[in-house]
Amino acid sequence: MTLISDSPDSRTSDKPTLVQRLPQLSRADLWFCLASLSLAIFVTARLWIEGENAQLTTPATPDHNQFQWFFAHSVYVLTAFGDPFVSTRLNAPDGVNMMGNGSMLGIGIPLAPITIVFGPIYTFALATTLGLAGTAIAWYFLFTRRMHITSWAAAAGAGVCGFGPAMVSHADGHPSFVVAFMIPVIVWRVFALADDDRVWRNGIILGLCTAYQVFIGEESLFLTAVTCGIFFATYTALSWKRAQSLAKRFLTGLAIAAGTSVTLLAYPLWVQFFGPQHYSDLPLGYNWGGVDILSYFAFPEYSVGGDPGRTRQLMAVSPEENTFLGWPLIALAIAGAVWMWRSLMVRALTITASICFVLSLGPELRLRDQFYSDIVLPGRLLTKVPVFDHVIPARYGMVVMTIIGVLVALMVHRALTERVVTESTQVPTARTSPGATTRTALPQWGWCVAVVAALVPLFPTPLPVEARTPTPTFISSGMWRDYVGPQDTLMPVPLPSWDTDPMRWAAEEMQEFALPRGYFHGPYEKTKRSNFT
Repeated sequence: MTLISDSPDSRTSDKPTLVQRLPQLSRADLWFCLASLSLAIFVTARLWIEGENAQLTTPATPDHNQFQWFFAHSVYVLTAFGDPFVSTRLNAPDGVNMMGNGSMLGIGIPLAPITIVFGPIYTFALATTLGLAGTAIAWYFLFTRRMHITSWAAAAGAGVCGFGPAMVSHADGHPSFVVAFMIPVIVWRVFALADDDRVWRNGIILGLCTAYQVFIGEESLFLTAVTCGIFFATYTALSWKRAQSLAKRFLTGLAIAAGTSVTLLAYPLWVQFFGPQHYSDLPLGYNWGGVDILSYFAFPEYSVGGDPGRTRQLMAVSPEENTFLGWPLIALAIAGAVWMWRSLMVRALTITASICFVLSLGPELRLRDQFYSDIVLPGRLLTKVPVFDHVIPARYGMVVMTIIGVLVALMVHRALTERVVTESTQVPTARTSPGATTRTALPQWGWCVAVVAALVPLFPTPLPVEARTPTPTFISSGMWRDYVGPQDTLMPVPLPSWDTDPMRWAAEEMQEFALPRGYFHGPYEKTKRSNFT
Protein backbone atom coordinates (compact mmCIF):
# COMPACT_ATOMS: atom_id res chain seq x y z
CA MET A 1 0.00 0.00 0.00
CA THR A 2 2.52 2.54 -1.16
CA LEU A 3 3.34 4.71 -4.13
CA ILE A 4 7.05 4.02 -3.80
CA SER A 5 7.42 0.27 -3.83
CA ASP A 6 9.49 -1.41 -1.14
CA SER A 7 9.13 -4.87 -2.57
CA PRO A 8 12.04 -6.39 -4.51
CA ASP A 9 9.50 -8.19 -6.68
CA SER A 10 8.25 -4.86 -7.98
CA ARG A 11 11.56 -4.30 -9.73
CA THR A 12 11.43 -7.40 -11.87
CA SER A 13 10.72 -7.22 -15.57
CA ASP A 14 7.94 -9.85 -15.62
CA LYS A 15 5.25 -7.51 -14.33
CA PRO A 16 1.99 -7.74 -16.30
CA THR A 17 1.55 -5.12 -18.99
CA LEU A 18 -1.47 -2.86 -19.28
CA VAL A 19 -2.89 -5.05 -22.05
CA GLN A 20 -2.50 -8.12 -19.83
CA ARG A 21 -4.23 -6.36 -16.95
CA LEU A 22 -7.32 -5.26 -18.88
CA PRO A 23 -9.00 -8.69 -18.83
CA GLN A 24 -8.45 -8.72 -15.05
CA LEU A 25 -11.10 -6.07 -14.42
CA SER A 26 -13.21 -7.17 -11.50
CA ARG A 27 -16.92 -6.69 -11.01
CA ALA A 28 -16.10 -3.95 -8.49
CA ASP A 29 -14.01 -2.15 -11.14
CA LEU A 30 -16.86 -2.23 -13.63
CA TRP A 31 -19.40 -1.07 -11.07
CA PHE A 32 -17.21 1.88 -10.12
CA CYS A 33 -16.77 2.88 -13.77
CA LEU A 34 -20.53 2.73 -14.28
CA ALA A 35 -21.20 4.68 -11.08
CA SER A 36 -18.69 7.37 -12.06
CA LEU A 37 -20.20 7.80 -15.50
CA SER A 38 -23.71 7.93 -14.01
CA LEU A 39 -22.72 10.58 -11.47
CA ALA A 40 -20.99 12.64 -14.16
CA ILE A 41 -24.13 12.53 -16.30
CA PHE A 42 -26.16 13.57 -13.25
CA VAL A 43 -23.92 16.60 -12.64
CA THR A 44 -24.08 17.71 -16.30
CA ALA A 45 -27.68 16.60 -16.88
CA ARG A 46 -29.09 20.06 -17.58
CA LEU A 47 -26.48 20.69 -20.27
CA TRP A 48 -27.63 17.54 -22.04
CA ILE A 49 -31.36 18.09 -21.52
CA GLU A 50 -31.50 21.76 -22.52
CA GLY A 51 -28.87 21.41 -25.24
CA GLU A 52 -28.67 24.37 -27.59
CA ASN A 53 -31.30 26.31 -25.64
CA ALA A 54 -29.21 26.81 -22.50
CA GLN A 55 -25.84 27.96 -21.24
CA LEU A 56 -24.04 27.85 -17.91
CA THR A 57 -25.23 30.58 -15.60
CA THR A 58 -23.37 33.84 -15.05
CA PRO A 59 -20.49 34.30 -14.23
CA ALA A 60 -19.53 31.05 -16.00
CA THR A 61 -21.15 32.07 -19.30
CA PRO A 62 -18.05 33.73 -20.87
CA ASP A 63 -15.91 30.66 -20.16
CA HIS A 64 -18.63 28.37 -21.52
CA ASN A 65 -18.70 30.26 -24.81
CA GLN A 66 -14.92 30.59 -24.92
CA PHE A 67 -14.36 26.84 -24.72
CA GLN A 68 -16.98 26.24 -27.39
CA TRP A 69 -14.91 28.54 -29.59
CA PHE A 70 -11.78 26.58 -28.63
CA PHE A 71 -13.41 23.31 -29.70
CA ALA A 72 -14.41 24.91 -33.00
CA HIS A 73 -10.76 26.00 -33.37
CA SER A 74 -9.75 22.32 -33.33
CA VAL A 75 -12.18 21.68 -36.17
CA TYR A 76 -10.78 24.64 -38.10
CA VAL A 77 -7.26 23.28 -37.64
CA LEU A 78 -8.29 19.95 -39.16
CA THR A 79 -10.61 21.14 -41.93
CA ALA A 80 -8.93 24.38 -43.01
CA PHE A 81 -5.37 23.38 -42.05
CA GLY A 82 -5.21 26.36 -39.70
CA ASP A 83 -2.31 27.06 -37.37
CA PRO A 84 -3.04 25.10 -34.16
CA PHE A 85 -0.99 27.43 -31.96
CA VAL A 86 -1.97 30.89 -33.25
CA SER A 87 -5.39 31.85 -34.60
CA THR A 88 -6.43 34.94 -36.52
CA ARG A 89 -10.10 33.96 -36.38
CA LEU A 90 -10.38 36.01 -33.18
CA ASN A 91 -8.96 39.45 -32.42
CA ALA A 92 -8.53 39.92 -36.17
CA PRO A 93 -6.21 40.86 -37.68
CA ASP A 94 -3.66 40.48 -34.86
CA GLY A 95 -4.90 37.10 -33.68
CA VAL A 96 -4.67 35.09 -30.46
CA ASN A 97 -1.88 32.96 -29.03
CA MET A 98 -3.77 29.70 -28.54
CA MET A 99 -0.98 28.04 -26.55
CA GLY A 100 -1.22 30.87 -24.04
CA ASN A 101 -4.98 30.46 -23.74
CA GLY A 102 -5.35 26.77 -22.94
CA SER A 103 -7.20 25.79 -26.11
CA MET A 104 -7.37 22.06 -25.19
CA LEU A 105 -6.18 20.73 -28.55
CA GLY A 106 -5.57 17.38 -26.86
CA ILE A 107 -9.32 16.98 -26.36
CA GLY A 108 -10.72 19.19 -29.10
CA ILE A 109 -9.01 17.34 -31.94
CA PRO A 110 -10.11 13.80 -30.88
CA LEU A 111 -13.66 15.13 -30.36
CA ALA A 112 -13.71 17.11 -33.62
CA PRO A 113 -16.20 14.69 -35.26
CA ILE A 114 -18.62 15.33 -32.38
CA THR A 115 -18.18 19.08 -32.83
CA ILE A 116 -18.83 18.88 -36.57
CA VAL A 117 -21.92 16.68 -36.30
CA PHE A 118 -23.58 17.93 -33.11
CA GLY A 119 -22.01 21.32 -32.45
CA PRO A 120 -19.48 22.65 -29.93
CA ILE A 121 -22.03 22.95 -27.12
CA TYR A 122 -22.36 19.16 -27.04
CA THR A 123 -18.60 18.75 -27.26
CA PHE A 124 -18.36 20.90 -24.13
CA ALA A 125 -20.96 18.75 -22.36
CA LEU A 126 -19.25 15.53 -23.46
CA ALA A 127 -15.77 16.71 -22.46
CA THR A 128 -17.04 17.79 -19.04
CA THR A 129 -18.95 14.55 -18.48
CA LEU A 130 -16.13 12.27 -19.55
CA GLY A 131 -13.63 14.48 -17.72
CA LEU A 132 -15.37 14.03 -14.37
CA ALA A 133 -15.90 10.30 -14.84
CA GLY A 134 -12.50 9.65 -16.40
CA THR A 135 -10.61 11.47 -13.67
CA ALA A 136 -12.35 9.51 -10.92
CA ILE A 137 -11.76 6.23 -12.76
CA ALA A 138 -8.08 7.01 -13.31
CA TRP A 139 -7.58 7.71 -9.59
CA TYR A 140 -9.46 4.51 -8.76
CA PHE A 141 -7.07 2.41 -10.83
CA LEU A 142 -4.06 4.23 -9.39
CA PHE A 143 -5.29 3.27 -5.92
CA THR A 144 -6.19 -0.33 -6.72
CA ARG A 145 -3.39 -1.24 -9.11
CA ARG A 146 -0.46 0.86 -7.94
CA MET A 147 -1.19 1.21 -4.23
CA HIS A 148 -3.10 -2.11 -3.89
CA ILE A 149 -5.93 -0.52 -1.95
CA THR A 150 -9.25 -2.35 -1.59
CA SER A 151 -12.03 -1.48 -4.02
CA TRP A 152 -14.29 0.21 -1.45
CA ALA A 153 -11.44 2.35 -0.15
CA ALA A 154 -10.31 3.23 -3.68
CA ALA A 155 -13.87 4.20 -4.60
CA ALA A 156 -14.13 6.55 -1.63
CA GLY A 157 -10.82 8.25 -2.37
CA ALA A 158 -11.38 8.43 -6.12
CA GLY A 159 -14.81 9.92 -5.49
CA VAL A 160 -13.18 12.81 -3.64
CA CYS A 161 -10.50 13.27 -6.33
CA GLY A 162 -12.90 13.07 -9.26
CA PHE A 163 -16.09 14.63 -7.90
CA GLY A 164 -14.81 16.80 -5.05
CA PRO A 165 -15.91 20.43 -4.70
CA ALA A 166 -13.07 21.83 -6.82
CA MET A 167 -13.82 19.47 -9.71
CA VAL A 168 -17.56 20.19 -9.74
CA SER A 169 -16.83 23.90 -9.47
CA HIS A 170 -14.53 23.81 -12.50
CA ALA A 171 -17.12 21.79 -14.41
CA ASP A 172 -18.97 25.11 -14.39
CA GLY A 173 -16.91 26.53 -17.24
CA HIS A 174 -13.35 25.15 -17.01
CA PRO A 175 -13.08 21.76 -18.75
CA SER A 176 -9.29 22.15 -18.87
CA PHE A 177 -9.26 21.43 -15.12
CA VAL A 178 -12.05 18.86 -15.20
CA VAL A 179 -10.45 16.70 -17.88
CA ALA A 180 -7.73 15.54 -15.50
CA PHE A 181 -7.59 11.81 -16.21
CA MET A 182 -3.93 12.12 -17.22
CA ILE A 183 -2.89 13.53 -13.83
CA PRO A 184 -3.12 10.21 -11.92
CA VAL A 185 -1.48 8.50 -14.91
CA ILE A 186 1.41 10.96 -14.71
CA VAL A 187 1.67 10.45 -10.94
CA TRP A 188 1.70 6.70 -11.55
CA ARG A 189 4.50 7.03 -14.12
CA VAL A 190 6.53 9.38 -11.89
CA PHE A 191 6.59 6.82 -9.10
CA ALA A 192 7.25 4.04 -11.61
CA LEU A 193 10.65 5.65 -12.24
CA ALA A 194 11.78 4.17 -8.93
CA ASP A 195 10.46 0.68 -9.65
CA ASP A 196 13.05 -0.99 -11.86
CA ASP A 197 16.05 -0.46 -14.12
CA ARG A 198 14.01 0.19 -17.29
CA VAL A 199 14.77 3.88 -16.98
CA TRP A 200 14.60 4.62 -20.71
CA ARG A 201 11.20 3.00 -21.08
CA ASN A 202 9.78 4.60 -17.95
CA GLY A 203 11.25 8.00 -18.77
CA ILE A 204 9.93 8.05 -22.33
CA ILE A 205 6.44 7.00 -21.22
CA LEU A 206 6.38 9.76 -18.61
CA GLY A 207 7.61 12.29 -21.17
CA LEU A 208 4.86 11.31 -23.62
CA CYS A 209 2.19 11.57 -20.92
CA THR A 210 3.49 14.97 -19.86
CA ALA A 211 3.55 16.27 -23.43
CA TYR A 212 -0.06 15.19 -23.98
CA GLN A 213 -1.21 16.85 -20.76
CA VAL A 214 0.23 20.18 -21.98
CA PHE A 215 -2.41 20.13 -24.72
CA ILE A 216 -5.18 19.50 -22.17
CA GLY A 217 -4.26 21.80 -19.30
CA GLU A 218 -0.85 23.25 -18.51
CA GLU A 219 -1.86 24.66 -15.14
CA SER A 220 -2.99 21.26 -13.86
CA LEU A 221 0.34 19.84 -15.01
CA PHE A 222 2.26 22.62 -13.26
CA LEU A 223 0.37 22.07 -10.00
CA THR A 224 1.09 18.34 -10.29
CA ALA A 225 4.80 19.01 -10.80
CA VAL A 226 4.92 21.36 -7.80
CA THR A 227 3.09 18.81 -5.65
CA CYS A 228 5.38 15.96 -6.67
CA GLY A 229 8.40 18.17 -6.00
CA ILE A 230 7.20 19.02 -2.48
CA PHE A 231 6.31 15.38 -1.81
CA PHE A 232 9.69 14.03 -2.90
CA ALA A 233 11.58 16.71 -0.99
CA THR A 234 9.59 15.79 2.12
CA TYR A 235 10.03 12.06 1.50
CA THR A 236 13.78 12.55 1.12
CA ALA A 237 14.00 14.52 4.36
CA LEU A 238 12.01 11.87 6.24
CA SER A 239 13.78 8.84 4.76
CA TRP A 240 17.21 9.87 3.49
CA LYS A 241 18.66 6.36 3.14
CA ARG A 242 15.67 5.06 1.20
CA ALA A 243 15.71 8.11 -1.06
CA GLN A 244 19.44 7.72 -1.66
CA SER A 245 18.97 4.16 -2.89
CA LEU A 246 16.41 5.31 -5.46
CA ALA A 247 17.97 8.63 -6.45
CA LYS A 248 20.13 7.56 -9.40
CA ARG A 249 17.44 5.52 -11.12
CA PHE A 250 14.74 8.10 -10.40
CA LEU A 251 16.69 11.16 -11.51
CA THR A 252 17.92 9.44 -14.67
CA GLY A 253 14.37 8.54 -15.64
CA LEU A 254 13.22 12.06 -14.84
CA ALA A 255 15.92 13.51 -17.11
CA ILE A 256 14.85 11.20 -19.94
CA ALA A 257 11.22 12.23 -19.42
CA ALA A 258 12.19 15.90 -19.53
CA GLY A 259 14.20 15.37 -22.70
CA THR A 260 11.32 13.55 -24.36
CA SER A 261 8.71 16.16 -23.49
CA VAL A 262 10.95 19.13 -24.34
CA THR A 263 11.73 17.61 -27.74
CA LEU A 264 8.02 17.30 -28.50
CA LEU A 265 7.02 20.63 -26.97
CA ALA A 266 9.91 22.86 -28.05
CA TYR A 267 8.06 24.64 -30.84
CA PRO A 268 4.62 24.92 -29.15
CA LEU A 269 6.23 26.35 -26.01
CA TRP A 270 8.35 28.74 -28.07
CA VAL A 271 5.14 30.02 -29.66
CA GLN A 272 3.52 30.36 -26.24
CA PHE A 273 6.32 32.37 -24.64
CA PHE A 274 7.91 34.14 -27.63
CA GLY A 275 5.51 33.83 -30.56
CA PRO A 276 2.80 36.16 -31.89
CA GLN A 277 0.55 37.68 -29.21
CA HIS A 278 2.49 36.15 -26.34
CA TYR A 279 2.22 37.79 -22.94
CA SER A 280 4.54 37.96 -19.96
CA ASP A 281 2.26 37.92 -16.95
CA LEU A 282 -1.34 37.56 -15.87
CA PRO A 283 -3.35 40.66 -15.02
CA LEU A 284 -4.58 39.01 -11.85
CA GLY A 285 -1.36 37.30 -10.86
CA TYR A 286 -0.40 35.78 -7.59
CA ASN A 287 -1.47 38.84 -5.60
CA TRP A 288 -5.09 38.13 -6.49
CA GLY A 289 -7.23 35.21 -5.48
CA GLY A 290 -5.92 34.13 -2.08
CA VAL A 291 -8.66 32.25 -0.27
CA ASP A 292 -10.43 33.11 2.95
CA ILE A 293 -9.18 30.59 5.47
CA LEU A 294 -12.79 29.93 6.55
CA SER A 295 -13.66 28.70 3.04
CA TYR A 296 -12.03 25.37 3.84
CA PHE A 297 -14.71 24.76 6.48
CA ALA A 298 -17.69 25.80 4.33
CA PHE A 299 -19.69 23.60 1.96
CA PRO A 300 -19.63 24.25 -1.81
CA GLU A 301 -22.61 25.79 -3.56
CA TYR A 302 -23.19 22.84 -5.90
CA SER A 303 -23.65 20.27 -3.13
CA VAL A 304 -26.48 19.00 -0.95
CA GLY A 305 -25.02 20.88 2.02
CA GLY A 306 -24.23 24.08 0.13
CA ASP A 307 -25.34 27.57 1.10
CA PRO A 308 -25.03 29.84 -1.99
CA GLY A 309 -25.00 33.05 0.04
CA ARG A 310 -22.28 31.85 2.38
CA THR A 311 -20.27 30.38 -0.48
CA ARG A 312 -20.21 33.57 -2.53
CA GLN A 313 -19.22 35.60 0.51
CA LEU A 314 -16.10 33.47 1.02
CA MET A 315 -15.27 32.84 -2.64
CA ALA A 316 -11.89 34.10 -3.83
CA VAL A 317 -12.18 33.53 -7.58
CA SER A 318 -15.73 33.52 -8.86
CA PRO A 319 -17.09 30.95 -9.64
CA GLU A 320 -14.30 28.67 -8.35
CA GLU A 321 -14.78 26.72 -5.12
CA ASN A 322 -11.37 25.08 -4.88
CA THR A 323 -11.23 25.10 -1.09
CA PHE A 324 -14.83 24.51 0.01
CA LEU A 325 -14.27 21.09 1.55
CA GLY A 326 -16.56 21.37 4.57
CA TRP A 327 -15.58 21.14 8.23
CA PRO A 328 -16.44 17.41 8.56
CA LEU A 329 -13.97 16.40 5.82
CA ILE A 330 -11.27 18.71 7.19
CA ALA A 331 -11.74 17.26 10.68
CA LEU A 332 -11.71 13.73 9.28
CA ALA A 333 -8.52 14.37 7.29
CA ILE A 334 -6.71 15.72 10.35
CA ALA A 335 -7.88 12.84 12.54
CA GLY A 336 -6.99 10.29 9.86
CA ALA A 337 -3.52 11.74 9.40
CA VAL A 338 -2.90 11.47 13.14
CA TRP A 339 -4.24 7.89 13.17
CA MET A 340 -1.97 6.84 10.28
CA TRP A 341 1.02 9.02 11.23
CA ARG A 342 3.38 6.05 11.48
CA SER A 343 3.17 5.65 7.72
CA LEU A 344 6.00 7.46 5.93
CA MET A 345 3.76 8.13 2.95
CA VAL A 346 1.02 9.62 5.14
CA ARG A 347 3.51 11.94 6.80
CA ALA A 348 4.86 13.09 3.43
CA LEU A 349 1.34 13.59 2.04
CA THR A 350 0.20 15.51 5.12
CA ILE A 351 3.18 17.86 5.02
CA THR A 352 2.68 18.40 1.28
CA ALA A 353 -1.01 19.22 1.79
CA SER A 354 -0.13 21.60 4.62
CA ILE A 355 2.32 23.51 2.41
CA CYS A 356 -0.22 23.77 -0.41
CA PHE A 357 -2.83 24.90 2.11
CA VAL A 358 -0.58 27.81 3.11
CA LEU A 359 0.13 28.65 -0.56
CA SER A 360 -3.61 28.73 -1.30
CA LEU A 361 -4.01 31.57 1.20
CA GLY A 362 -2.00 33.86 -1.06
CA PRO A 363 0.48 36.53 0.02
CA GLU A 364 -1.53 37.83 2.98
CA LEU A 365 -4.06 36.46 5.43
CA ARG A 366 -7.73 36.74 4.60
CA LEU A 367 -10.31 36.03 7.33
CA ARG A 368 -14.06 36.71 7.17
CA ASP A 369 -13.52 38.55 3.90
CA GLN A 370 -11.06 40.92 5.58
CA PHE A 371 -7.43 41.18 4.43
CA TYR A 372 -4.72 41.51 7.06
CA SER A 373 -1.84 43.03 5.10
CA ASP A 374 0.35 43.15 8.20
CA ILE A 375 0.38 39.34 8.32
CA VAL A 376 2.64 38.32 5.44
CA LEU A 377 2.42 34.69 4.37
CA PRO A 378 5.02 32.55 2.54
CA GLY A 379 3.06 33.02 -0.67
CA ARG A 380 4.46 36.54 -0.89
CA LEU A 381 7.80 35.00 -1.87
CA LEU A 382 6.24 33.56 -5.04
CA THR A 383 4.85 36.82 -6.36
CA LYS A 384 8.11 37.54 -8.20
CA VAL A 385 8.99 33.98 -9.20
CA PRO A 386 8.44 33.31 -12.93
CA VAL A 387 5.64 30.85 -13.74
CA PHE A 388 4.57 30.71 -10.08
CA ASP A 389 3.29 34.26 -10.43
CA HIS A 390 0.91 32.99 -13.14
CA VAL A 391 -0.92 30.68 -10.72
CA ILE A 392 -3.98 31.92 -8.85
CA PRO A 393 -3.35 30.91 -5.21
CA ALA A 394 -6.83 29.47 -4.71
CA ARG A 395 -5.98 26.69 -7.15
CA TYR A 396 -3.49 25.19 -4.73
CA GLY A 397 -6.66 24.22 -2.89
CA MET A 398 -7.23 21.63 -5.63
CA VAL A 399 -4.02 19.94 -4.50
CA VAL A 400 -5.24 19.92 -0.89
CA MET A 401 -8.51 18.33 -1.99
CA THR A 402 -6.73 15.66 -4.02
CA ILE A 403 -4.34 14.74 -1.21
CA ILE A 404 -7.29 14.49 1.17
CA GLY A 405 -8.82 12.09 -1.35
CA VAL A 406 -5.68 9.94 -1.14
CA LEU A 407 -5.83 10.05 2.68
CA VAL A 408 -9.49 9.02 2.59
CA ALA A 409 -8.58 6.00 0.46
CA LEU A 410 -5.78 5.03 2.86
CA MET A 411 -8.07 5.58 5.84
CA VAL A 412 -10.86 3.34 4.59
CA HIS A 413 -8.37 0.71 3.47
CA ARG A 414 -6.81 0.53 6.90
CA ALA A 415 -10.21 0.50 8.59
CA LEU A 416 -11.33 -2.46 6.47
CA THR A 417 -8.12 -4.48 6.57
CA GLU A 418 -6.57 -3.77 9.96
CA ARG A 419 -8.99 -5.48 12.30
CA VAL A 420 -9.42 -4.85 16.00
CA VAL A 421 -9.35 -7.96 18.19
CA THR A 422 -12.01 -7.95 20.90
CA GLU A 423 -12.36 -10.40 23.77
CA SER A 424 -15.61 -11.58 25.37
CA THR A 425 -16.42 -14.03 28.15
CA GLN A 426 -18.63 -16.92 27.12
CA VAL A 427 -21.45 -18.46 29.10
CA PRO A 428 -20.26 -21.91 30.27
CA THR A 429 -21.51 -24.79 28.10
CA ALA A 430 -20.74 -28.45 27.70
CA ARG A 431 -17.90 -27.56 25.34
CA THR A 432 -16.43 -24.56 27.15
CA SER A 433 -15.06 -24.14 30.62
CA PRO A 434 -16.28 -21.39 32.97
CA GLY A 435 -14.73 -18.03 32.17
CA ALA A 436 -13.60 -19.00 28.69
CA THR A 437 -13.04 -16.08 26.33
CA THR A 438 -13.31 -15.74 22.58
CA ARG A 439 -11.42 -13.36 20.36
CA THR A 440 -13.14 -11.71 17.43
CA ALA A 441 -11.39 -9.64 14.73
CA LEU A 442 -13.64 -6.83 13.53
CA PRO A 443 -13.12 -4.09 10.95
CA GLN A 444 -12.89 -0.57 12.35
CA TRP A 445 -16.28 0.49 11.09
CA GLY A 446 -16.22 3.79 12.98
CA TRP A 447 -13.79 5.27 10.46
CA CYS A 448 -15.97 4.14 7.55
CA VAL A 449 -19.03 5.74 9.13
CA ALA A 450 -17.06 8.95 9.67
CA VAL A 451 -16.00 8.99 6.00
CA VAL A 452 -19.60 8.60 4.84
CA ALA A 453 -20.76 11.35 7.21
CA ALA A 454 -18.07 13.70 5.92
CA LEU A 455 -18.79 13.03 2.24
CA VAL A 456 -22.61 13.08 2.21
CA PRO A 457 -22.87 16.92 2.53
CA LEU A 458 -20.44 17.22 -0.41
CA PHE A 459 -22.52 15.08 -2.78
CA PRO A 460 -22.75 17.17 -5.96
CA THR A 461 -25.90 18.64 -7.44
CA PRO A 462 -26.51 19.31 -11.17
CA LEU A 463 -24.84 22.36 -12.67
CA PRO A 464 -27.30 25.24 -13.11
CA VAL A 465 -28.09 26.57 -16.57
CA GLU A 466 -30.05 29.50 -17.95
CA ALA A 467 -31.74 30.26 -21.24
CA ARG A 468 -29.33 31.70 -23.75
CA THR A 469 -29.94 34.39 -26.33
CA PRO A 470 -30.83 32.74 -29.65
CA THR A 471 -28.29 32.99 -32.43
CA PRO A 472 -29.36 35.74 -34.87
CA THR A 473 -31.08 34.43 -37.97
CA PHE A 474 -28.53 36.33 -40.06
CA ILE A 475 -25.90 33.93 -38.69
CA SER A 476 -27.84 30.68 -38.25
CA SER A 477 -29.40 30.84 -41.73
CA GLY A 478 -26.04 31.33 -43.41
CA MET A 479 -27.10 34.70 -44.82
CA TRP A 480 -23.82 36.17 -43.58
CA ARG A 481 -22.00 34.32 -46.37
CA ASP A 482 -23.50 36.76 -48.90
CA TYR A 483 -21.65 39.62 -47.20
CA VAL A 484 -18.50 38.15 -45.63
CA GLY A 485 -15.79 36.54 -47.75
CA PRO A 486 -13.27 33.88 -46.61
CA GLN A 487 -10.67 36.52 -45.74
CA ASP A 488 -13.11 39.06 -44.31
CA THR A 489 -14.03 39.83 -40.71
CA LEU A 490 -17.60 39.93 -39.45
CA MET A 491 -18.05 43.02 -37.27
CA PRO A 492 -20.73 42.50 -34.58
CA VAL A 493 -22.09 45.45 -32.61
CA PRO A 494 -21.14 45.82 -29.84
CA LEU A 495 -17.66 44.39 -30.33
CA PRO A 496 -17.07 41.06 -28.54
CA SER A 497 -15.29 41.15 -25.21
CA TRP A 498 -16.98 40.10 -21.97
CA ASP A 499 -20.08 39.65 -24.10
CA THR A 500 -19.03 36.37 -25.68
CA ASP A 501 -22.17 35.62 -27.69
CA PRO A 502 -20.42 36.52 -30.99
CA MET A 503 -17.74 33.95 -30.15
CA ARG A 504 -20.49 31.36 -29.73
CA TRP A 505 -21.96 32.30 -33.10
CA ALA A 506 -18.55 31.87 -34.73
CA ALA A 507 -18.11 28.52 -32.98
CA GLU A 508 -21.44 27.28 -34.30
CA GLU A 509 -20.25 28.18 -37.81
CA MET A 510 -16.93 26.37 -37.20
CA GLN A 511 -15.02 29.66 -37.37
CA GLU A 512 -15.84 30.24 -41.02
CA PHE A 513 -15.73 33.96 -40.25
CA ALA A 514 -13.25 35.92 -38.16
CA LEU A 515 -14.11 38.29 -35.31
CA PRO A 516 -12.44 41.44 -33.97
CA ARG A 517 -11.46 41.52 -30.30
CA GLY A 518 -12.88 38.77 -28.08
CA TYR A 519 -12.53 37.10 -24.69
CA PHE A 520 -8.98 35.79 -24.32
CA HIS A 521 -5.57 36.44 -22.78
CA GLY A 522 -3.47 38.77 -24.89
CA PRO A 523 -0.67 41.33 -24.45
CA TYR A 524 -1.69 44.75 -23.24
CA GLU A 525 -0.09 47.55 -25.27
CA LYS A 526 3.72 47.74 -24.89
CA THR A 527 3.99 46.08 -21.48
CA LYS A 528 3.18 42.61 -22.83
CA ARG A 529 1.29 42.04 -19.57
CA SER A 530 -1.80 39.95 -20.18
CA ASN A 531 -5.26 41.40 -20.07
CA PHE A 532 -8.69 39.96 -20.77
CA THR A 533 -9.35 41.67 -24.08
